[in-house]
Amino acid sequence: MKPDLIFVVALLLSYPCSVYGEISQKELRTHLTYLASDRLQGRKGGTIYEKKAARYIKKCFRQYGLQPPKGGFLQSFPLYELKYLKKFQFELFSPYTSKRAYHLENKLYPLSFSGSGTASGFLTFVKNSFFTLGKKNLRNKIAVLLHPTPS
Repeated sequence: MKPDLIFVVALLLSYPCSVYGEISQKELRTHLTYLASDRLQGRKGGTIYEKKAARYIKKCFRQYGLQPPKGGFLQSFPLYELKYLKKFQFELFSPYTSKRAYHLENKLYPLSFSGSGTASGFLTFVKNSFFTLGKKNLRNKIAVLLHPTPS
């Protein structure tokens, strides 16, 4: 009787595993090969290649029987990017002091949505968060975002 009980317990414990579909090594290789291919140009955020990859993954999820959570398979979140420029000059002028040029090649990076050119206004410092940037009144001001880095 003891071996029968062990068999029944083992059978019950293995049941939930068999409910879910499996993916073969060949299928997984096919998916990963496509997602890593040059056809998707690295899937950089905000590009058509990112959207193609997302559509492909959603299609695969549906084929495997996955149900999307409320709101769908995609989740929105703000995405910002730093631009690393080889030549970048930051000059600060003040009506109270003479012109100063700062050489901050490794310390100051414009954000991807930063403009080029000349600007004038009061400097407003924003600490550690892109989210606080949207909460400040920046009319006629220059925002300086203090972005935390691991170094």
